[in-house]
Amino acid sequence: MVDHDSPADGDLETAAQGAGASDRPGPRRSTWTPPSTAGMTPPLMSDDDLASALEHDLERATHSGTIHTIGAVEPEPEQEPEPESAREPEPMPEPMPEPDFAIEPDSESEAGNAPQPEAASKPAIVWDLDAEPLDEVATEAPETGAVMAPVRRSLPTSELAAALAAKAEAGGDTDEIMATLAEQLSLREQDAADFRQWQESMTSGATPEALAEVESARDGFGDILDDGHTTDAADAPAPPPAAPEPTHTFRMDEVLDSDLSSAPAPMTAPISDIPPPPGHELMPPRPPAVLQSVPPATPAIPDLVEPAPAASHESFDFDALLSGAVTGQDADTEPTDSDLGDSDPADTDRADTDPADTAIPDPDVADTDRAFADLTGPFPVTSEGVAILPEAPGAPIEPIASPRTPATEHVVIEAEPVSPPAFRVEESSVQPTAIDQRVGRASRLFWLWFAANSSVVSVAFGGAVLALGMSLRQAIVATLIGVAVSFLPLGLGTLAGKWSGQPTMIVSRATFGHVGNILPAVLALVVRVFWGAVLLWFLAAGTSRILVGAELSGSLGESQVTIIGLALGFLLALVIAFFGYGLIARIQLTFTIVSAMLIVGLILITWPSVDIATALTVGDGPWILVLTGAVLVFSFVGLVWAVSSADLARYQRTGSSGASSMLWSTFGATIPAFVLIAYGAVLAASNPDVATGLVDAPLDTIALLIPTWYPIPLIAALALSLLSGVVISIYSGGFALQATGATMRRSAAVVVVGVGVAAVAVLIALSVGDFTIIVRDVATSLAVPIAAWAGIFGAEMMIRNRSFVSEALVKRGGVYPDVNWPNVAMLIVSSIVGFGLTTASVSWLNWQGYLFPLLGVPLSSDVAASDLGVFVALVLGILTPIVAGIPAIRRQEELGPVRMRSQAD
Repeated sequence: MVDHDSPADGDLETAAQGAGASDRPGPRRSTWTPPSTAGMTPPLMSDDDLASALEHDLERATHSGTIHTIGAVEPEPEQEPEPESAREPEPMPEPMPEPDFAIEPDSESEAGNAPQPEAASKPAIVWDLDAEPLDEVATEAPETGAVMAPVRRSLPTSELAAALAAKAEAGGDTDEIMATLAEQLSLREQDAADFRQWQESMTSGATPEALAEVESARDGFGDILDDGHTTDAADAPAPPPAAPEPTHTFRMDEVLDSDLSSAPAPMTAPISDIPPPPGHELMPPRPPAVLQSVPPATPAIPDLVEPAPAASHESFDFDALLSGAVTGQDADTEPTDSDLGDSDPADTDRADTDPADTAIPDPDVADTDRAFADLTGPFPVTSEGVAILPEAPGAPIEPIASPRTPATEHVVIEAEPVSPPAFRVEESSVQPTAIDQRVGRASRLFWLWFAANSSVVSVAFGGAVLALGMSLRQAIVATLIGVAVSFLPLGLGTLAGKWSGQPTMIVSRATFGHVGNILPAVLALVVRVFWGAVLLWFLAAGTSRILVGAELSGSLGESQVTIIGLALGFLLALVIAFFGYGLIARIQLTFTIVSAMLIVGLILITWPSVDIATALTVGDGPWILVLTGAVLVFSFVGLVWAVSSADLARYQRTGSSGASSMLWSTFGATIPAFVLIAYGAVLAASNPDVATGLVDAPLDTIALLIPTWYPIPLIAALALSLLSGVVISIYSGGFALQATGATMRRSAAVVVVGVGVAAVAVLIALSVGDFTIIVRDVATSLAVPIAAWAGIFGAEMMIRNRSFVSEALVKRGGVYPDVNWPNVAMLIVSSIVGFGLTTASVSWLNWQGYLFPLLGVPLSSDVAASDLGVFVALVLGILTPIVAGIPAIRRQEELGPVRMRSQAD
């Protein structure tokens, strides 16, 4: 055979010599000679031995050995799997999840105990046949020396806790602290992965020196290793004298046919669906690795071994780290790795994993594979076989401020807001009304006040205004002024009741002080008793006059009917006021509807008596009389109910509009009064006889203007409205009595006031018979101090920006003082000035008007008769807080929230 490509060495020398002798090459001949047999290497084994070895390899291939996947990672050297000798058989073997394929270097670099074998240039799939390496191969392992221990990059636990605590104390940003913590945790995971890789490489030979070096280096990584103490040869329990027989060895020859033992070695491992062992969660399979050299083969099932008990390790507490201290793990509350179960067989592949990948969560592990630390059943593991423990709880969340109901408000949280029952005695008195009962709308105030001011008596009052000497237009203007001024005490008092949910004279303590308010409270009690008695007398006397005039009284005389009317009216009013607001609200609604119908009927029936042409012919009187008429209307409408304005507003919704509540209450009190007073002035201006009769005998005069069949409706129009006024007087008088400091229940106070109203009513019926004297003298005399109080109280309401501290209105020593001396003093001064500018015809009131002579005004003049002292007292009262009360009001508003928080705490 001629080889033209590879000449022999001898031929090369000949060719060289020939080239030197002649430049022209000649024909080439074959110079190849067979190699000498003296230097040939004899075969290692004979053909029979080779066949026996192949048969032995086939048997081992069919045996379920450990299959490892060794990735050919370029920069990092690959590590060999942990020797099978370090494992111990499990008592109850179970098939394991399908492991990854093993890619190992060629046989020349497969040193059994080499700490760092050379990486294979080309990956290849090999089977771990548990065979001992050949001696000659083992002796060829490179002498690389001891592998250096990895250098730790993360901070120890104590230093990390101290660093985080220092940042927290220095006021560092929370995001920055959390970023530092996350960075250190990532470094800890990388350090742990590097240490495990180095440990497996060192313990592969299981030499005493390597194990001692591993134990020495472990001290620096003890606080970051989460798999407990490794079960290397030094820590493993001593083997028994006689090697026990394996509890179970899963062999393929139990399943395969007997002729497979002589078959050639399979290229792929057998495929079998084997359930996972108990105590492990079956993890989702990884996608198969793409291999370029040979197709992937299904690995054999490894022997099941029972791991040695691992020592418990200290858990990492995030909360303790953030707080500046790291505490040890509580064995009673947190299970360790040894408690959860043995590790996954994938632990043997840790050396093949890039350390940088250990810090990245495995995306193949589903959320449903994770369990909490308190579970005692199967638990999830990572791709490296490490048990997945629950995350430590985050830092405690700081409390978030939320709005809460002030301590001064009494609420029923779970109860549905409902109106108070009608026939249940009202419990609320000086304390704030419970929010669950404050369901009244603003429109409710209209009919609460309408019934009390829609009496037929207002028609007679219009005749009295015209009788002062004014014309019709002057009388209407005076009425309009009086009604308009009445808006001030009625509206502002309503707003005070809506703000605090308390009676008028209790709220007045914020203006005059706890002790200083006794004077206004006594004054309000006198006004309520007096006007309640007057209205009750009007009810009894008017009903008696109508019944006797219509000959419906039988054998009873007028005085007897009057006494009976007083008794019946008193009992009805007392019972209604005793039950309280629930029954009053329903009665007032009924009275309002009936009274409105009766007023419309009365106007329609008496309209034929109206003569507009004649009414307009009445000449004008002195315009100073308009002031007199306005004072009378203001005293009869606004000041009569000023001390009761908040009493009916206590049950208004807290979220309702204050302006709407003020308008509805004033409209309910003033519209019917204005219509009836103006209509009475029209009737009086239309006929001089009617004008005289409305002043001298109002009810008889009205009875003459209606048909004979209308007495019963007329009695209803008279009685219902007056009875409504008596009820409110007794009900409000009970609160005024409590405001004086009397310690009694509201129902008991109502009874006391009711008895006083009845006594005064009887006294009036027996001694006084002139309607003009009562309205003109007594009413205006009581109006002076009430006007001064209304001015001071109303002005403070206009100045205030915040609501009242309700609890401080009930108990002394809070926000509001015992005596507000400027307001108390000006109340007295304004009343003195007002009395000096009013006059009276009654002998026991003729001391008034003492300032007119000083001003050079005769007592018999129209100016002296105008009773302008009422308006003067009102104006002085309004100016008092504006001039001297604003600083005190602002201090109360500043101290109010502080005191409420202290009381709540």
